[in-house]
Amino acid sequence: MELKKIIQSLDAKTITKNKEDKEIRCSGIVASDLMSDVLVQHQEGFLLITGLVSEQVVRTATIVGAPVVVFVCNKKPQQKIIELAEEEGIILLSTGLSTYQACVNLSKLMENRG
Repeated sequence: MELKKIIQSLDAKTITKNKEDKEIRCSGIVASDLMSDVLVQHQEGFLLITGLVSEQVVRTATIVGAPVVVFVCNKKPQQKIIELAEEEGIILLSTGLSTYQACVNLSKLMENRG
């Protein structure tokens, strides 16, 4: 799915430097503020939705192979976290939507692509 479509679906802002025409491979959606819960997922390559803004989020995304992290409720990470994400190749987005609404929007987008 195109990054541009994800951004539009969430009315999100890009935090990291990305090309919006980039193709994103994702197997699903995981939403959690507990990174320990994310680490026990049995799938790889999912979009991670969270309200937690910390370095731990980027490190967890790297471990589980999540190509995109979406911060909800207009949360924005500090510059150190942005730089880490760019080093790891993780795309960071921020949306004003709640966790629930972001999941609904992305689920609809994923249903419509296939």
